[in-house]
Amino acid sequence: MRLFSSILCLVGITTAQPSGVPSHCAAVWKTIACAGSQCYSCGDRIEWMRNTQMMSLQEAMSHVANEFQRECGVCDQPPPPPIPAGVHKDCEDDWSNVACDGSDCYTCGARIEWLRSNDGLSLEDAMSRVSMEFGDCSGCVPPPPPPPPPTTPGVPPACSNVWDKIACAGSDCYSCGSRITWVVNNEGYSMEKAMLRVADEFPAVCGDCGRTCESVWDTLACDSNNDCYSCGSRIDWVVANRHVSKEQAMASVALEFPNECGACGGAQPPSPPSPPSPPSPPSPPSGLVLVWNDEFDGNSLDQSKWGFDLGAGGWGNNEAQTYTKEAATVSNGVMKITTTKTSGGYESARVVSKGKGDWTYGKFEVRAKIPLGRGTWPAIWMLPTHWKYGGWPDSGEIDIMEHVGFDEGTIHGTTHTRSGFGGGGNSGKIDKSSSIHSFHTYSITWTSTTIDWHCDGVHYHHYEKKNQGTDQWPYDQDFHFLLNTAVGGTWGGAHGIDDSIFPVVFEIDYVRVYALQSQPQPPTPPSPPSPPSPPVGSFELVTMTYNMYGWNALNNDVLKSRIVDQINGIKPVILGGQELDGKSSEIASRTGLATSHTEQHGLQIFYKSSVLRRISTGSFKLAERDQWGQRVVIWTEFEIISSGIRFTHFNTHWCVCSENSLFKSAQTTAFNMKRALWGPIILTGDFNVAQGYHNSKAIRYLTGSSVSGIKSDVPLIDAHTTGTTLGAGRIDYVLYSGFHKKTSWIPPRAGSDHNAAVAIFTV
Repeated sequence: MRLFSSILCLVGITTAQPSGVPSHCAAVWKTIACAGSQCYSCGDRIEWMRNTQMMSLQEAMSHVANEFQRECGVCDQPPPPPIPAGVHKDCEDDWSNVACDGSDCYTCGARIEWLRSNDGLSLEDAMSRVSMEFGDCSGCVPPPPPPPPPTTPGVPPACSNVWDKIACAGSDCYSCGSRITWVVNNEGYSMEKAMLRVADEFPAVCGDCGRTCESVWDTLACDSNNDCYSCGSRIDWVVANRHVSKEQAMASVALEFPNECGACGGAQPPSPPSPPSPPSPPSPPSGLVLVWNDEFDGNSLDQSKWGFDLGAGGWGNNEAQTYTKEAATVSNGVMKITTTKTSGGYESARVVSKGKGDWTYGKFEVRAKIPLGRGTWPAIWMLPTHWKYGGWPDSGEIDIMEHVGFDEGTIHGTTHTRSGFGGGGNSGKIDKSSSIHSFHTYSITWTSTTIDWHCDGVHYHHYEKKNQGTDQWPYDQDFHFLLNTAVGGTWGGAHGIDDSIFPVVFEIDYVRVYALQSQPQPPTPPSPPSPPSPPVGSFELVTMTYNMYGWNALNNDVLKSRIVDQINGIKPVILGGQELDGKSSEIASRTGLATSHTEQHGLQIFYKSSVLRRISTGSFKLAERDQWGQRVVIWTEFEIISSGIRFTHFNTHWCVCSENSLFKSAQTTAFNMKRALWGPIILTGDFNVAQGYHNSKAIRYLTGSSVSGIKSDVPLIDAHTTGTTLGAGRIDYVLYSGFHKKTSWIPPRAGSDHNAAVAIFTV
């Protein structure tokens, strides 16, 4: 009751509607909208604009709709179209909601009908598309698909498990089950053939519908002792020797070889006798101490030790595969990276220890059996965790083992540094062609001055520190493991790809890291003066702004990988990106960051979803345009999960235009930031102020200086992180208010024509 009374005090009694208010705006006339502590009804705010700003009714409705898109946005829209037959109740409730993509706003209903009229989508597909485009239209997601028809036999358990999963081809989305049912009903397929067709159409989602035990009966599966069987012969052996039913044998073999024979599962397997405890790792040689290892004795990957690099995009080498989590499994004491050919290309895995296993110096040892065949490129390698000397190759790379399928049996060990990288890296090799089908032990011993490579204990390559600085020896920092199989690429695909070899499996028996007891550590440099201590329990917000030169760098695999590597090295909690040119999803996939918006005019806000919770998002247009079109500011309100503190991040890219036009952009930006009364503010962006900080009216205005007698109501602080060499001065800025700045810096130039800028704040 107190809250209700407080709201009444703030907004008063809603004024009567004047004539001329359309019915859909009248429906929200009494709806309460708040900016910080100031609350109004939509109607009161519209009437206030008419009476104090001398606006017409239409102008006032449009202004208030833009101010409070979620609550009053319908007042700037034409009436939503009539609700057609076939729209379910939840979508009817959202039909009049207003949703905006940054430059345009629509009611959910108008957007659905536009897609039906202009893109030829069915009602169900249009509702599905709009529900995914706009959270305000989420009620329009189609109802769940029907269960497998009970009168139609032949749906195996594996297919039933993915029956409700959604698969998309472009803008068309279906569940596996609804697609299979449609193929049966409309194209006269049998259930079995329809399942095979849909599994082939959408292998990543519906692939299990195409795998039956019969289809994998002759598939070869090998255990860790290199004993190989077909799925069928193994099932027959289990029936004959363990005296169980065929169904139990099928379930047992499916668990034993899930990648090869998993389609045979379904029945409950007999309980096998408890296996003996796995042997402990052998005692290390004298002078070594085992400090980290994974023997892969469980049934899944240990997430406290390993993570994944995910996605496609060539990975800097024009590689053909897409990395997924599902391609890495653990069974029978071995991690298996299975690389498969799919209708869309190839799938594999890249498993990494970054942030969970990082070391400077030691002995690094991996026992593995590598996949073979033309086009394969398995690797056991290491990259810097913090990129101390800049992006690749300046901070180095250590390849413990590489093998390319067209040169079967030759094992390579290599370093990549600024003084020698790519095909010019410092490399050695050893011939293992006579036993390449077996497990081998690959290792390096890395000290403060040398790196030595061994295969099965045989030394075959040596690299040592010289007096050439970090260009030749960047190896005085933490590195982490990467284990992967690439397909094709500039080296692996030099002789093409033989698709007949797939699937292939990279098997890793163990990974072990030993400390060198006698190894001296590098001297610790003196610490810089500490900034004032933040309050106990404060939170560090690593903030980054980055113009990624999308039309050029993000269309070049090498430059794009350098940008991604720099982001991954800095590990921002929040990142304002500019010039992404449609690459937001790929950058997010390769950095593990979430996106807060549908990309707008090349802008995106990336964030670490385990640390921040997205509360609300929005955008506003700047009046200024240039030859690249409309300029906008996007914003997201975040909550720090650990503390509940909220702040707002604004991100922009201003026009290439006159100083007066930039000053107008600054005024519009500050006016809209003033509405963000829910906590501290961060503003990142490429501001195109080529005149430099001291002469820029726009930046001086944003940072609190009076310009021609005008002063911003939201003075920000320059984090002093800008320093791109474009133009005549500083262009890229991190500005803030309400935070304590701990430190800031400019990383070395990576793949973009802009430097990134980084600041760490405490809240």
